Amino acid sequence: MSRSRFASASFSAALLCVALLPGSAPAATVTIGEAVGTNGCTSGSTFVQDSTASGTAGYTVPASGQIVGWSHDAGPGIGSKLRLKVFRRTADPAVFLVVGESASEALEPNELNEFLLSSPIDVTAGDLLGLTVPADSAEQPRCANNTSSTGNGARFLSGDPAPGTSPTFASPSPGQRLNISATLVAEGFEPPPPPPTTPATPSPDSSLTTGIEDAACTKLRKKLKKAKRKDRKKKVRKLRRKLRRLGC
Repeated sequence: MSRSRFASASFSAALLCVALLPGSAPAATVTIGEAVGTNGCTSGSTFVQDSTASGTAGYTVPASGQIVGWSHDAGPGIGSKLRLKVFRRTADPAVFLVVGESASEALEPNELNEFLLSSPIDVTAGDLLGLTVPADSAEQPRCANNTSSTGNGARFLSGDPAPGTSPTFASPSPGQRLNISATLVAEGFEPPPPPPTTPATPSPDSSLTTGIEDAACTKLRKKLKKAKRKDRKKKVRKLRRKLRRLGC
């Protein structure tokens, strides 16, 4: 299956056209995963994102639909290749069904690589993103990113399992997040609303506050003047302290 490479603007426009096909039900376009990576991976290896930390971008398909494109943030290596893989859990936590895959794509170094699938991958809620570094990749692509959270975990196996097979993976590597994201078009799916924002506390009217303080100062000054005329020294000292506190 052939795949095409797009600049960001063209890629986004193409995805919008997919989501707005005439005669189709309203569809939501959702990004899954995260294209950020620092760690190189050897050729001939496959990974699945088994878990993600709370509050971070998830790699799990949230609703049935089609994956229509994918992205990867490439490192400096020339000749690196990568392919998107989609997996589904089975009764055995170490065994995953290969739902679908992209073609093996050559990566442009030091930039975000974006690919539009000519044959979208049908997925269901709960499917997981993964990737394969093909055996003929001349350089190690940055396939993963180290994090401090053990809530993130990716599984590894040697090889490039074909769609329809159910390979067994090694135990999860804690802290690992795969350097891949995918674009899902899901009919009838509404992304969760953003968290509510806290209303800004209105600032007090400074002119009103100043007016109140001026009135209080004027009143205290009149009392001070009266106390001085009557030679009430204790009262004078008390009024002067109040005036200082108010900054009069």
